[in-house]
This record gives sequence, structure tokens and C-alpha cells, in this order.
Amino acid sequence: MSNILERAMMELVHNEPFFANLLLNMTRTYDHKIPTIGVNVTDTVNLIINPYFWNSLKLEEQVDILKHECYHVIHNHFARFAELEPQVYSTKPEDMTQEQRIEAMGKATDLNIGGDYAINEYLPNLPKKFKTFDKDGKPNKGQDGKVAQHAPCLVKDLKKQAKQHNISCDHYKNTEYYYDVIKQLKKEDPNSGQNGDGQGQTTIDDHSVWATGSQDSEYITEKVKQVVGKAVEASGGREAGNIPGNVLVAIDALNHKPKDWRSDLRRFVARTSEVFVEASRKRRNRRYGTM
Repeated sequence: MSNILERAMMELVHNEPFFANLLLNMTRTYDHKIPTIGVNVTDTVNLIINPYFWNSLKLEEQVDILKHECYHVIHNHFARFAELEPQVYSTKPEDMTQEQRIEAMGKATDLNIGGDYAINEYLPNLPKKFKTFDKDGKPNKGQDGKVAQHAPCLVKDLKKQAKQHNISCDHYKNTEYYYDVIKQLKKEDPNSGQNGDGQGQTTIDDHSVWATGSQDSEYITEKVKQVVGKAVEASGGREAGNIPGNVLVAIDALNHKPKDWRSDLRRFVARTSEVFVEASRKRRNRRYGTM
């Protein structure tokens, strides 16, 4: 384990062992090219960290950002996002017109932000503002030439925007819910949300690294199930009290197998068409003929 992760990992080991065990099942690498932090799935689940970004954070912020990455894995956002917007995540950019690419980028941004809204509800110690860094360790600047200060996506801020347009927005909902709120807001006010210069809310991690991993949803889901299952086992199982309730709900959703109604229908029809023959000593009625 790298020294720069040691303090945050020890906090999780002592206080939230499930997250620590999940992180221990990831391959951890350091890359100055990524602006902050990210996670993706290849032959393993990978945690990728910019050391400059990491060292700019307080300990409690580091802990919550590690948990943020864990939540992306637990909720299997890699595969779910491809299901929500297949035309965005499954179509190659070179096969799109420029107009289609711009639309796809907008949808991807809104969906990514919706995912972060859902996750960040459970992370009270995220930094109120954070910087991104280039490969030389210098903070990136906004369009005004000043160091860009980014804010993580918080539902309380989305709720304020929604209220201005009489749009319903509640706390502790899922990605799909917040994605829908964002789309409603964009219809009312195309300029709502992100302004692109580092002054608005944005994802605290780099979701673009997802594209450098596997694009096979079934493969990704199996890999995610494996690492989450190992973390559950290492934490003493579901009944040990080491896994938060909201995480258990997400794990149930991850492992849920849709019911095959066609198979149920076939069994029902087979049962209703069965013929039962009951033996009797009575003489057969002659009107039915003889054998």
C-alpha cells in the first residue's frame, strides 16, 4: 500500500471495514495525467489517483473520496450508464456527426453528474471546493485565468435550482431520478448546472477513465460482483454489522436476477393442462364406448 493512501486506508479499516476491504481488492495506480481520481474495470477493478490532487486534500476528505469511488463500483455505474444512454456509451464517436457528438457529450455529462448527486448524499466530508492538477502538478486554471475552484455535486444545490423552476427534487434518490431532474431543468433553463469554467458543480472524479476500461457490460458486472462479494466476505458477511444499510440495498440490486416470466408462464400452462386419472371399481358407462 502506498504511503500517500495509508492514513485514509487506516481510517477506513478501523471505522468502515467494508470500504477498506473493497479498496484492497482494487489495483491502485498513480497517474499525473488524470486530473483528480477515477476508477474503471479492465481485467481488474482499478483505482487511479493523481498524487498532486490527493495531497491537496484533508484526511476526512480523502476518506470520503475513496468511498465515492467505492460507491461507483457498488452501484455498477459503468454498466448502468450504458443501459441508460446506449447511444452515448455504445456508439463510436467517429460514427457520429458533430451535432450528434455534441448532444452525446451533453447527455454523458448530465448522467455523470446525476450519478455523483446520488453518491454524494452519503458523503458529508467531501471538500467544499477542490482543484484539479496538470501532469506537472500545477493547478488548472479557468477561462478567467485564475485557478479553477470546483464544487462537488450536492443535492441541496440541485434542489435550489429545481425550486426556482417549480421542479420536484428530493434527497436520497438514485442516479436515474437526478438525471431526470437535470433534464427537466435543462428544458426550463439551458444554462442551468455547469458553466464549464470551474465555477459550477462538477464530478469530483474523472469518469472519462471508464472509457479506457472494458466496454462489455456483462463482463464488467461479473468483475464488480466478484470484488464486492470478496469485500462482503472479508467484512464478516451481511450479518456482521460492518456494511451500511444503503450499501446492502445496492448489493442486493447488483445481485438481483430479473424474474423470467416466460419460464413461469410455461410452467403454469403445463400444470393447468395436466390430466389426472383416478382409479375406480365402478362399471364404465356404456355410452362412452368400450376399449
